[in-house]
Amino acid sequence: MRYFNCMLNTNSELIKANSKIRLNDYDYDYSGPIAALNKYMYRHLENGYLFMEYREQKNMLLAAFAFDERQYTYQETCDCYAEILNRVFGVKQMKEDSVELTMQEYLECVREARRREYCCILDQVKNANLWIMLFPVEVWKQFPI
Repeated sequence: MRYFNCMLNTNSELIKANSKIRLNDYDYDYSGPIAALNKYMYRHLENGYLFMEYREQKNMLLAAFAFDERQYTYQETCDCYAEILNRVFGVKQMKEDSVELTMQEYLECVREARRREYCCILDQVKNANLWIMLFPVEVWKQFPI
């Protein structure tokens, strides 16, 4: 797996206004449009792809994504995410190029998303092949299974 960070030129209000799906089908009522976007992406991406928004700042969203480099190239991955984000949520472009992350940095992004209630950490951790067994047991006691 390879892990990347990017910024999207949108915010939660624009996602809510431009969305072509019913956000209520993806826990919009409880968690908001960013959590609904994360859940949609998790449910509709092929195996080997992961995408997650983890923070909103002014008029941009910070996102992290991962992909299996044995199955996909970086360009295929970016094209896939861009097509879904544009078609379903009206996100036209990334604000700047992606930056590669380490496994630990990606896990921090996942924790940030969980803290803001944007995603379920266990889904992201299991599918991103993070080496979670290296963390102490006390850390895992706080996660609901």
